[in-house]
Amino acid sequence: MENYKIINGNCWVSCFDILGFGERVNELKEHPDVFVEVYYRNILRKSISLCNSHNEVLSKVHFLWFSDTFIFVTEDDSFGSYVSVNQLSRRFFDTQIISGLPLQGALSVGQIYYSKNENIIVGTSLIDAYIYAYGQNWIGFILTQCTDEKLKELNNHPDRGKFVRYDVPFKNRKPERLFTYNMSRHSNRENILLRAIKDMHKQAKIKNFSYKIKYDNTLRFIDEINSKKVSDGK
Repeated sequence: MENYKIINGNCWVSCFDILGFGERVNELKEHPDVFVEVYYRNILRKSISLCNSHNEVLSKVHFLWFSDTFIFVTEDDSFGSYVSVNQLSRRFFDTQIISGLPLQGALSVGQIYYSKNENIIVGTSLIDAYIYAYGQNWIGFILTQCTDEKLKELNNHPDRGKFVRYDVPFKNRKPERLFTYNMSRHSNRENILLRAIKDMHKQAKIKNFSYKIKYDNTLRFIDEINSKKVSDGK
């Protein structure tokens, strides 16, 4: 996309938030340059490398970030654009989890105004995706109700096997039954996502982080999938 092009219409937007970002910043609060060089730039390098390695997907999805928020935006709300942003979002999630970076993410759809050249992005879909991402009480990537309704309108369905219906835990409200990214897909070999989450869980316990309950909820979800207690149906 040319730098001057403006997106103004209904689009797919996925938003990711880093769990425990404040604690990581505080650990190096007197050396922000070290934090950026050792930690933050590493996140961006992997993210940009991921995008550049999938040029066909990247041509339909725009990547931007601010502090601990990472956003993917499409140019329209077609099913093809959904497939692109969904695929890139899942790979982004996998890559960062395996690297030890806990993420909370959500994919929504709706109105957006995005000007890359002016660094402006506003719209209902971004707000919806952010609220759902930030509000989760675990580590995960979910599809919002707006996404579910839009897929039904398009007579399509989230990739079966990659998403399952689950009562997603939220911090300040009751669980909501949503399509949730299946983090237990490696039935014939070690689940590297599960191993990474368990390692992060141990560190959260050692450091006595208040959000360790989020890891408990995540591990319970994966265990229930492995126990066949969760299906990909409605």
